[in-house]
Amino acid sequence: MTPEKIAEAAGRMGFLELPVTAVHAAGVRRLPLHHRDPFDRLLIGQTLHEPARFLTADRALAQYSDLVDVIA
Repeated sequence: MTPEKIAEAAGRMGFLELPVTAVHAAGVRRLPLHHRDPFDRLLIGQTLHEPARFLTADRALAQYSDLVDVIA
């Protein structure tokens, strides 16, 4: 699927976009280095601050929180 189709389907299903804020970015500083990708770490910071569920195929991210669900 294209990103546009994913965004369209997510909107139809009731998903809302969550903006990335300075508070989310600041939370990255407190994270251990389980993962080195800066964008993934920013998403984890956002997940922990909100709190929200985070779905990923990257098993390394599951080390951060029980809010992270690894999917196949």
